[in-house]
Amino acid sequence: MDKTTESSEANLFLRNVAGIIDAAIVILIFLTVINFLPDRIITMIQSPIRPELYVLMFFVLYRFVSLVYFNETIGMKLIRIKLLSHDFKPLSFKEKVFATFFILFRGVDYYKK
Repeated sequence: MDKTTESSEANLFLRNVAGIIDAAIVILIFLTVINFLPDRIITMIQSPIRPELYVLMFFVLYRFVSLVYFNETIGMKLIRIKLLSHDFKPLSFKEKVFATFFILFRGVDYYKK
């Protein structure tokens, strides 16, 4: 891309709104799944690990699948922001894996579409 067509950097408010949307989606899906599981399975799940950790693991899985396969999460799509590398190109697989854990390296950042 040349300088006239480059995307502008997304501000912190947009990033946070996208993150809140993604977190709400994950929590709603988790609560829905938990409500439909039999009590026996719920007891097994709650015994060794706190339920909050399952939500965190599901959130990481959600971000990983969304970024690797669709290049954006649902929150990012609704807010119209995207992750791009320092040279405004789509992320490599390695950059997507790091972005899953909110580690933005080598100039990766959020940009407006």
